[in-house]
Amino acid sequence: MRRTFLMAICGLAALATSAATGAVAASSQAADFTVRGSSQTVLVLRMFQPQITLATARGHAVLLPRRIRPGLRPVHGEGISTTTGYTFTIAAGPSSFVCGQANACTIVTFDAQPTQPLVGMRVRLAKGRVGAYTPMHCGASCADPSLSWNERGMTYTISGAIGTPRHMKLPLVAAANSAILAGPR
Repeated sequence: MRRTFLMAICGLAALATSAATGAVAASSQAADFTVRGSSQTVLVLRMFQPQITLATARGHAVLLPRRIRPGLRPVHGEGISTTTGYTFTIAAGPSSFVCGQANACTIVTFDAQPTQPLVGMRVRLAKGRVGAYTPMHCGASCADPSLSWNERGMTYTISGAIGTPRHMKLPLVAAANSAILAGPR
């Protein structure tokens, strides 16, 4: 509930910023989604093309779903690639400055790091892969639900509060299966 409230605030701040400045999301991002709450579609590959190019140049097998429906608009993508892996993030608002560069507006994160032990509930994935699902849990702050699997010497993780509060696992499984079936980008 707290995360949904923060995401709503980020979305409203983004709309207010866009309305006040007359600005819209970058043209490459604006073409990436269609309007309508949960049916809004972000074309992940288009959003992260420069970051994907850098990650593959560094020798990483980039596994990403083709599209995702974050349910908010506008959104933006940010990514970083290192010698050991990559992290790509889709967040609410036209830029990270809307939320003061905090992660409160993060919608979904795609992460790849050297292989680690999987922790969580066992989940069957495409091509016989086995993943580990960890539901949202809260302490002093809340950690998004996540789904991880090992492949190609890396642990791939998709985390984010996508879907409805009762059904956050299914969109993560669908995103992981899409990434696995598509193979390296």
